Amino acid sequence: MGSTTFALILLSLISCNRNTFTAAGGLDEGERLGEYYKRGHTWPPKDEEFVPPSDGWRRIMRRRLAQVRRIEDSGDMYNGWVATVHCALTARNFTEYGWAVTRAPQALINELSSSLHGGMATRQLPIESEHTDCIDAEERPLFHNIGNLDRRALMELRPIAEAWVNHDQQDERVHLIGNNAYGLRIYRRGSRLHMHVDKSSTH
Repeated sequence: MGSTTFALILLSLISCNRNTFTAAGGLDEGERLGEYYKRGHTWPPKDEEFVPPSDGWRRIMRRRLAQVRRIEDSGDMYNGWVATVHCALTARNFTEYGWAVTRAPQALINELSSSLHGGMATRQLPIESEHTDCIDAEERPLFHNIGNLDRRALMELRPIAEAWVNHDQQDERVHLIGNNAYGLRIYRRGSRLHMHVDKSSTH
């Protein structure tokens, strides 16, 4: 599904909540809906439009769409639509259950935990410098630089991610290239991480 189709699907969600929004790109609501339906799109999504089109995945995503419809803040609702549509309809899933949950090597977990507790003990961890809109907190998160552990984490986690990506590959296997591991973010009491969409090119 191309970026134009994704944008149209996303814009279609704006009118499905019985709220009033201004559509992007200079279209009024009538024009936007006309363009959307002219391209053969429907809402709610058809069974075969979910990726993958399995009963379990459709059930999970429809539950999430129902949750988004109950969000009261219009900005948070929009972000919820962006994240959920991307997850349900456009991003490829590499496992039967979408994102798979597994456990990192215990030795790596121990090293990261030790590094984190050592940094916390100094009581001098810096506040994360880059502002992230999807984090709602009275006190900004702290940041702990993990030093050479970033390279180790990339190397040890890559085979796990590759096994997940290639679970159904019979011929040509996908080989992953590590992008970055920049450290540990420490959320403070009362922090909320809102639904959001990461960059598919790096995440």
